Amino acid sequence: DAKVKILNSVARPVRHNFPITVHVYSAETTARLRLLNQDFLKPGQEGWAQLWLDEHLPLVRGDRFIFRSTDQTIGGGVIVDLDSKKHRRKDPAVIDYLDALIQEDPLVKLETTLESVQPSDVKSISRLINLPLVETIALIEKAVSVGFIFPLGNAIDESSDLLTVRGWREISNKAISILTDFHKENPLKLGMSLEEFRKRLALKERFAQSVLNALLKTGDIEEDGHIVRLENHSPILTVNQQSQIDDFLAILSETPFPTDQPSLPVDLQMILVDRGEIIRLGSNMAIKTNYYKMIQSKIINRVKSEGQISLSDTRDLLGTSRKYAQSILEHMDDEKITRRVGDIRILL
Repeated sequence: DAKVKILNSVARPVRHNFPITVHVYSAETTARLRLLNQDFLKPGQEGWAQLWLDEHLPLVRGDRFIFRSTDQTIGGGVIVDLDSKKHRRKDPAVIDYLDALIQEDPLVKLETTLESVQPSDVKSISRLINLPLVETIALIEKAVSVGFIFPLGNAIDESSDLLTVRGWREISNKAISILTDFHKENPLKLGMSLEEFRKRLALKERFAQSVLNALLKTGDIEEDGHIVRLENHSPILTVNQQSQIDDFLAILSETPFPTDQPSLPVDLQMILVDRGEIIRLGSNMAIKTNYYKMIQSKIINRVKSEGQISLSDTRDLLGTSRKYAQSILEHMDDEKITRRVGDIRILL
């Protein structure tokens, strides 16, 4: 007897008596999946089943297994009874018996409870399994040691966030898939914004950062300021595109305010923005980041000393045109450094 769950990624429901291959550690055998409380399981659903194995496997109660169809993994489960007879299907008494049986094993109960609410924190799980906090932490530490639970952090205390190992694999695979697809669709971008990445992972905001930290710790994913990317990913540039970037930067390096603003396709400019090399001032102007920081500091110091600064004051302070001065002030407004009040700017 086993509690089984179908992966979310499976294309269609798995029916009663479906032919499968059962894998436990390095052993495997073909089998039939005999569903006990329904005629089929949809992707993401779980239920009770009996495994009719074609060959003996060295199983013990509590063993985790996966099952496959041809070359695709379609689900997994946990063994709850080895000596069961053939059960009558859709028998409430059988289901009640199995539900009671799985609750007897504290590790199974812990994993099953977490799987239904994950991600979750230790304190919440303690309430759900009705154990004192100290005993819950000890049980979780044991579950971590035998590979049932994945903690999203190092030490385990009442505020630690948890996933089942299966839940962690699903999130990790989803994260890598999201970034792989993003890099294919956007070969010139350095990475995906953190905000968009969190949104696509579809995690509760409460757990988003701890999951992200765990993903970064694996080394498969890297964070660079406000973006995330797969390890060692970099934009793929042609020789011509790299030459355009070099020429563009050469002009911007000569002076903060070139008379003729150099042109560069927006997608190539965004590579430089992601790298932190330039600041875009509106849609038609750009400035080297180091120049912008110096200019920003000058304006802030002037406002601190005089309480305000106007557009003409900024133009004279920087020795530039009205167009450049206005673009810089508007960018500082967007950054919430300054605020426009009539014809002047003040610091926020």
